[in-house]
Amino acid sequence: MMHLLADKDIIIAHINHNLRASESDSDENFVIAQAKKLGLKIFTESSNVKAYAQRKKLSIETAARTIRLKALILIAKKNNCTAIATAHHKNDNAETLIHRLARGTGYRGLCGINPTRHIDGFKFISPLLDLTKADILKYLEQNNIPSIYDISNDSLEFTRNKIRKLILPRLQKQSEHNLPDLLSNLSKSSRRLCEKIKTITNSVKKPYDITVFNAQPKPIKIELIRKMIIAAGIGERNITQTHYNQIIEIAAKSKGQISLPQQYYCQAYKGFITIYKDQILQTQISIDKPTSFGNFTIETKLLDINTCDIENFKTQKDRLVEWFDYDKITLTLTARQPQRGDKFIAIGKKTERKVGDFLTSPNNFIIRDHQKIIWVVPNRPCDYTKLTNRTKKVLQVKVTEHI
Repeated sequence: MMHLLADKDIIIAHINHNLRASESDSDENFVIAQAKKLGLKIFTESSNVKAYAQRKKLSIETAARTIRLKALILIAKKNNCTAIATAHHKNDNAETLIHRLARGTGYRGLCGINPTRHIDGFKFISPLLDLTKADILKYLEQNNIPSIYDISNDSLEFTRNKIRKLILPRLQKQSEHNLPDLLSNLSKSSRRLCEKIKTITNSVKKPYDITVFNAQPKPIKIELIRKMIIAAGIGERNITQTHYNQIIEIAAKSKGQISLPQQYYCQAYKGFITIYKDQILQTQISIDKPTSFGNFTIETKLLDINTCDIENFKTQKDRLVEWFDYDKITLTLTARQPQRGDKFIAIGKKTERKVGDFLTSPNNFIIRDHQKIIWVVPNRPCDYTKLTNRTKKVLQVKVTEHI
């Protein structure tokens, strides 16, 4: 790949995992020499994969991949690169598919190694995916390009090596066609299916609405759940097919709650599906500067009642701005997610009602002072803090949602 892309504006990166003592150093020196021969800049990083694997309780393969990706992204960012190219080929993709099938996978797993993908927000490309290992070796021979062999590829200690040396050869004997080619075609078909499902999913309005969610076919439901999981900040690797099925099940019943990894929960309640962490999101609101709360910015402003045109405000305002009688508020102000048991006196009412009666979206939240809830955002302010003919100071609270 270095030779094929040598005429492009590229740099070379090599990550030494130090798994084979002096041989790892020899590999690094070989890559450095090849880069210099082609007049390319090269950056190297060295890491102790074994120690990292032990510390994090990971397999050597997973630890090496994690360290390698972090190092590559760091090098790319420091050098203002727009993408990272990896030399995965058609045989690597075949191994990936067999590995995923053995562990259990859905249609997304069958996409294999995508030619273009994003990892930790950075673009990765694999320009050699349509070439087999045999194609690459033939190219090296025809162009007299030196190469070296990593002897760790012979060790059956690693899962991929078992697939490469034991499973794929046996499967190939049972097939009349080239197996990497067949699996590559399966990957491409699966990617087309994924793109179609994504397009349909992105067109779904109000996906958190249980009625809307339940009306979708199962593949769309699964993709909607995946988007919710990503938005909530849960790692996809920790979510199993069982979790997806459980979420679909509680949505069908329009009630229920299940546990998710990393202390997250999914709840079907009041006509909505909500994924949240077992920790109430809560932020103290500053009176003198903007406050960030989840996907919102909250701004407050003190106004003199004599400068306020209340009737004009009522006719011009939107649902994300409210006026309150400042003297009836006991600081401090806090924004937080609703909790079971929350009650308040909604404007126009005389008795307390459950906050849940006024929730219309999983994005709803409450603003309260030291003693009481003053606003269920954006649906209903509190009756006690409304403006009257005795109001002297007005507290304006404005909420901006960042989509």
